[in-house]
Amino acid sequence: MASLLLANGVRALRRSPRAGTPRGAFCLMGVCQECVLTIDGVVRQACLVAARDGMAVSRPGLAA
Repeated sequence: MASLLLANGVRALRRSPRAGTPRGAFCLMGVCQECVLTIDGVVRQACLVAARDGMAVSRPGLAA
């Protein structure tokens, strides 16, 4: 999911809870949690989720 979003120009995936700055995919292997999104109603690391048609994805603190 994270790679698909990056390939489509989506760089900011969430906002930092402390500073409010945009955060994006960083390690792309499930270690850093910078790519956390709400996917189909569950908070997940986007780099660990395979994209498929019909997924409901929202970005915390950012427009969907």
